[in-house]
Amino acid sequence: MNIAGISGLGGGSSVGAGQVDAELGKQDFLELLVAQLGNQDPLQPMENTEFVAQLAQFSSLEQLMGVNSNIGLLQVAQMSMTNSQVAGLIGKEVEATGGSIQVTGPGDQDVNFDLDGAAESVEIRITTSEGVEVKTINSGAKGAGLNSVTWDGKDRFGNPVKAGSYNVKVIARDAEGNEVKASTKVKGVVTGVSYQNGIPLLEIGDTKIQVGEVTAVRVPGATTTEDETSP
Repeated sequence: MNIAGISGLGGGSSVGAGQVDAELGKQDFLELLVAQLGNQDPLQPMENTEFVAQLAQFSSLEQLMGVNSNIGLLQVAQMSMTNSQVAGLIGKEVEATGGSIQVTGPGDQDVNFDLDGAAESVEIRITTSEGVEVKTINSGAKGAGLNSVTWDGKDRFGNPVKAGSYNVKVIARDAEGNEVKASTKVKGVVTGVSYQNGIPLLEIGDTKIQVGEVTAVRVPGATTTEDETSP
């Protein structure tokens, strides 16, 4: 909640040469009120109701400034807590929604995806970040829910791919040929944290994901669900 035109809690506004301060603080408001009372026409004094209304405005102004200050402190405290929690994910293996896979070296890579229903055929298309086709994997029938397909980390010519981020698209169809909705998962060890417009992003190699996209956190190398926690 921001209040336009309100300066700090300190003294009144200052006017420099050729400069006009358009902000009105509570001290300025109080000085204007006192000046108004001191210069009112004795024959036509200020109405009691008008005076009370101005005092009420001054009281509301002071309270709103206090609210602004408290909200600012809460935002700082919340940001510090969030940054501390996010930094604790460095070195942990996370699973998140996303359409890419991070290759750090030669060897098999797991491609994880969710299916809304059973599929008779599943096609996995792997491309570079520029959209160049790397390999297409036909995995056959898969059941509804979380599935995993192993990619050998090689392109369609049998050559190991370079380390980096690759896009993954899953196309699934049921026995009638109707498309089954599929969503891919990103999996890897968090190597760092960066910030974009104040939003923390987890770094998995060259891939960056938002904390809200994380669906699971586990100790690297763990295979049991006992190590799995929700962020």
